[in-house]
Amino acid sequence: MSDIDSSDSETSWQECEDSIEPTDHEVVTCIFTGKPFPGAEAYFLHLKTEQNFDIWNLVHVELGLDFFGYVKLINFLRTNYKGKSVPTASELLSQKEVWASDESLLKPVVENDPLLQFIIDADVEDDADFVSRPETSGVNGGAGEHHDPAMNVALTRENLSLALASNASLTGQVSEMKMRISEMKRVMQDIMIKNGEIYRPVSACRKPFDHDDDDQEDEEFEDSGYFRSYDHFDIHREMLQDKTRTCAYRDAMLKNPGLFAGKVVLDVGCGTGILSMFAVKAGAKCVYAVERSDIASSATANIYQNGMADKITILHTSVEEIELPVKHVDIIISEWMGYFLLYESMLDSVLHAASKWLAPDGVMLPNQCSIILAAADAEGSFSRYVSYWDDVYGFKMPCMKTSVLREASVLNIPAKDVISTKAEVFDIAIDRNTSQRQLDFKSDFSVRALRDGKCSAIVGYFDVNFILPEEKVTLSTEPVEPGSGKETHWKQTVFFLPTPVSVKKDQLISGHIDCRKNPTDPRSLLVDLVFNGEKRQYTIS
Repeated sequence: MSDIDSSDSETSWQECEDSIEPTDHEVVTCIFTGKPFPGAEAYFLHLKTEQNFDIWNLVHVELGLDFFGYVKLINFLRTNYKGKSVPTASELLSQKEVWASDESLLKPVVENDPLLQFIIDADVEDDADFVSRPETSGVNGGAGEHHDPAMNVALTRENLSLALASNASLTGQVSEMKMRISEMKRVMQDIMIKNGEIYRPVSACRKPFDHDDDDQEDEEFEDSGYFRSYDHFDIHREMLQDKTRTCAYRDAMLKNPGLFAGKVVLDVGCGTGILSMFAVKAGAKCVYAVERSDIASSATANIYQNGMADKITILHTSVEEIELPVKHVDIIISEWMGYFLLYESMLDSVLHAASKWLAPDGVMLPNQCSIILAAADAEGSFSRYVSYWDDVYGFKMPCMKTSVLREASVLNIPAKDVISTKAEVFDIAIDRNTSQRQLDFKSDFSVRALRDGKCSAIVGYFDVNFILPEEKVTLSTEPVEPGSGKETHWKQTVFFLPTPVSVKKDQLISGHIDCRKNPTDPRSLLVDLVFNGEKRQYTIS
């Protein structure tokens, strides 16, 4: 008798099969014919064997797609190939530039499409094939037939051992796949579709945190690096020493004491607690100060040191997870602005807090903001950051120059380098009804040259306003003269042109801007800029 009980093997295989829980939407309709199939795996196997359409090879080898590229591919095929023959890899590759950059293809063509929840794992292809040995495939008969009973028993043992080894391997793969499928479903659920528009909030790039797992580290959050960057005192020193910034917030509160008297305030991203202390000084009854980074412990110490612990409560968590002992707050204050106003997407969290906690007649500070563009003849900066790569110790490095031109630079541009009037391309009021989807924008712009010169860059900056009953306060990040004391840590966002463009005084300079969250990294921005008849894409990251 064999030492391996065949009933144990059957039980193990059954447990493996049972562990693959069916979803509520198992039936897959064929992309090309509409024929139903009992699941994504069966469907892709059919395409591979009957149509020579290997989805694994296509995704990982021919097209080199990530998860979002895979989603776009499936929706592109469903949109354009229904009722048509199966395309070749070269055909899809030739069209990739079009469909891979189309964000509308993140919207499922088929609701709850099982194909969009199927993992095309780069590691499974080599491991998932069963071991097959035709010459020993049977104990009796067939190619490689053996008549020696002892040999047959040995072969049976070997085959069962191989089967159990495959079973153990596949069980591990199934567990991993279930976990990844669950993660895919969560991400797909976080991709919101409202009024036909795609919106992926910042929360979609955060992984769920298991509060029962003491060993789980912050790396479980893709945002962990973002929050850790605010752990250290140095970044807070830089912000506090930005007098233009800090004094604007101080003045907005202290010059409007009637607004703050006896009010409940929520401070989102309190950092060292400076804004919370200004709020108490302005007359607030109590302040709930939320801070996700570890600087929260320093904020707590600062609050005690200044005798405000009875009025300020530090909450060391993300604003999406807070629970307050009050139904509503009267005022939300936050210094959420990033480069080009919207980088870092912290405003998303502030708007979330407003929709959940702000009273219907509540106030947000700041409550109005805008983004402005102007043309600049920034010869010094252009030479240092762009044309420098044309001659590096006698060597040409055009690939470095290309990389520089793909990213917007954050620099202080002297006011004297601005050679045009300004154009406002984005303006928004911030209140409890403001939608996160409003933060992507498109706009034409036109500025007039103030003198002859060479336009080497389009410069972007922002203004925020505290429009309040007693006194309005404005915080501007516009270009200023060096040493004026009005520079801010945000500086300006500079979109360098590959070649400076000559302009004449009073000449109109026109273009178009399209700014949106990067769908694969919502804290960064993608900016399309059309200028002088040429379209260029920049990242702000």
